[in-house]
Amino acid sequence: ATNGNGDSGYSNESCSTTPGTAPTPSIIGVTPNPVNDVNAAQQFTINGSNFVSNATVTLRDLSTVPIQVFPNRAISSLSSTQIVINPNFTVALHSWDVQVINPGSVPSNRFPFSVVSPDLVVENVTFTPASVIAGNSFTIGFDVRNTGPGNAPPTQARLRLSADNTLTSSDLPLSPLDVNIPAVATGASTHFSG
Repeated sequence: ATNGNGDSGYSNESCSTTPGTAPTPSIIGVTPNPVNDVNAAQQFTINGSNFVSNATVTLRDLSTVPIQVFPNRAISSLSSTQIVINPNFTVALHSWDVQVINPGSVPSNRFPFSVVSPDLVVENVTFTPASVIAGNSFTIGFDVRNTGPGNAPPTQARLRLSADNTLTSSDLPLSPLDVNIPAVATGASTHFSG
């Protein structure tokens, strides 16, 4: 087909587009760091820059032989400066790293972190009054100190009365048997009285 001038109306010029290359992502930190040893999914936030839509996250467990690689982790939230995933790091106290890969296989730096465990110690146990007749009430007080490298999430302390220095499930349970203990940061302590 031609127009009145004999031209086809089509150009001999070609048009092509070259997709732009994604920027290089950079990780500057993760939260939490270190990660607590919890055998359940937990929020893990990757902070940095140049994260783009369709980026992927790869985790590596560096303490295994061979190194275990967990590519394409599900992303629950993504912005140019923050990615949130919800992995299960289990209770293995291992060294890990994380890497963000932008489309076109553009990788970030590998950012190291560790999975650690809290270590709760009960100390300074007191009873008021110091002795009590069976069936009467008393108040117990104690401190819970976290001596481990990981923050302790909220937990419970089980209260039992023992005739010796060894606690067993056959020792008499106190009422209440379990008491709530709030989260305890590493190096910190909390006091219970009740």
